[in-house]
Amino acid sequence: MPLSSQQLESVITKASHALAEYCMNAEIHTTVTGISGGLDSAVTLALAKRASQNAISQGFELRALGLILPCHSDPDHAILAKQLIQQVGAELIEVDLTGVYDHIEAGVLKPLAERLLEYQDTDQEGRYRTSQGNVKARLRMALGTYYVANMVNGLVLSTDNYSEYWMGFWTLHGDVGDFGMIQELWKGDELIQIAEYLDIPREILAAAPTDGLGVQPGGDEAQLGAPYPIVDRVLKDLLGKGIDLNGDEKQLDKLPQIDGIESELVKKIAKRALNNAFKRRHSVNLSRKDLGLE
Repeated sequence: MPLSSQQLESVITKASHALAEYCMNAEIHTTVTGISGGLDSAVTLALAKRASQNAISQGFELRALGLILPCHSDPDHAILAKQLIQQVGAELIEVDLTGVYDHIEAGVLKPLAERLLEYQDTDQEGRYRTSQGNVKARLRMALGTYYVANMVNGLVLSTDNYSEYWMGFWTLHGDVGDFGMIQELWKGDELIQIAEYLDIPREILAAAPTDGLGVQPGGDEAQLGAPYPIVDRVLKDLLGKGIDLNGDEKQLDKLPQIDGIESELVKKIAKRALNNAFKRRHSVNLSRKDLGLE
């Protein structure tokens, strides 16, 4: 169901006010958002700018930084990112990570992969592409968002959404920031409505979703196996009918039917969500009790 204008205004107001309040309480004067030229980071930056305006109206200086971090990325993404940053009225910093990545890939990644992939008997190319993407995401974090945040005593904002949370479609220790405003918003319907309400540039709304890493063909939806609205519909249906997506894979044998969607696609989406439950658990730490200590 579409969100009403009242709901949209409520989400935007609550999100931006919560960020402003958090920064004021913690004496943080800069928010840092990595901008890919896509929908998620666009909404996050627009909300960050609103938070900045809210804080300033209360006499607290808070600026919104937008970071562009190309690394063999499509140049069109940077153009969209700059257009967004200018329209929102945020500050721009660009850090080109291409040279750093090329040096690491030639000197470390390829030689190491040649040694390690001999132990894998299936889809070595796909595994290597995934590893490349993970390294790029972690470079963006280490040499981009968090480096800048450390230098300016800033706060890194998360750009992950609810659809990707359940599908495990993010890089551990690479994507998640310190404060998330859209983490529990569905990308296929809610996030696009909020973006339209925030007057995000039409070119960003129309662009095919991509992580901007340039290593996996076909963009985000090709990797997920279906368009975001379909992924969202399946996930909502599964959760609503009692499937525990953090639970046992035995549930794959008793998945509900979803009208208009093939059972094989439902199973594929459910399997990916279940397989990636470990990401949602984060690190596993044994307690003192687990170790037999008081």
